[in-house]
Amino acid sequence: MVLHEGRQPSSGHYSAVVLHDSQWYHCNDMHVEAMQQSSALAPSATVYMCLYVRQGLLKCSFLYDVIVTCLCIVVSVLWLCQFLFSCFVLFSV
Repeated sequence: MVLHEGRQPSSGHYSAVVLHDSQWYHCNDMHVEAMQQSSALAPSATVYMCLYVRQGLLKCSFLYDVIVTCLCIVVSVLWLCQFLFSCFVLFSV
């Protein structure tokens, strides 16, 4: 799940909650920490996007790496869009 904290998609902070090998993790910038399932399924931030993988699809670790890389790219693009929008608002005054 991609989480968003803030008033608008163009501002705030993005993080992710990930399930890997039956353990939930909160990925916040460079910090990754394990979390309980109850906290993962009831996040304090707004769920911005949910990503699902069909069971049995990740038998190949290469495919898993591709999916994780794509998720990182999506989060990075969202952050970049937020940053560019903030710069535009700041310098257009």
